[in-house]
Formats: sequence, structure tokens, C-alpha cells
Amino acid sequence: SHLIKNIHGQFNLTLRELAIMASSHSGGRSHIEVLSGIAKKLGVRESDLTCGVREPFGEKERYELYKTGKEPGQFHNNCSGKHLGNIAACKAAGLSWDSVHEPFHPVQLDVK
Repeated sequence: SHLIKNIHGQFNLTLRELAIMASSHSGGRSHIEVLSGIAKKLGVRESDLTCGVREPFGEKERYELYKTGKEPGQFHNNCSGKHLGNIAACKAAGLSWDSVHEPFHPVQLDVK
């Protein structure tokens, strides 16, 4: 996809970062670290996502989170990587990403 080519070069994303942007994840610590790195490269915060807060998918991941006394956030949502990918595509194309979750946003139409 031309979207991937655009975001890969513009934001200097690693293969691991591109992979999590194209898939679902379980919300484990290593996933959160990758997602945090992407957000930093994009200049966005976790609160900028619109995917919603979810507990980590896996039992082990949930245990690890609550053991540290932390609460789940949007990065724990299994779709947060794809949401960051959509934001990256918007930024690379010079589009507003406020409504990127809407079905008729140009990025959503391009992905379909």
C-alpha cells in the first residue's frame, strides 16, 4: 500500500512498529513499549486515540498490569496499533486525523 510506504519513510518506523500497526496485539508490556515509541515518533499521546480503553487480552498480560497497580489504557486495546497507523497515514498525507475513525474518512476509504 502507498500508505505504508509514506509512513515508513516519513516517520522512520521499524519493521516491528509497522507490524503492530497492521495487526492486533495482546496488550503486553513489549507491545505497549512499541506503541509508546510510535506515538512519540508521531507526536501524539495515548489520549489522542479513539479506540477506547480495554484490558490486555491475555490473562498473563492482565496479571502483569494489575500487579504493578496500573490501570488499562488505550494502548492496551488490541486495535491501538491500527489506530496509530491511521493517524500516521493522516499525518503523512497532510489530512486531519480528528475523524479518522469515521467510515468515510479518506484514510478509511483507502484502507478498504
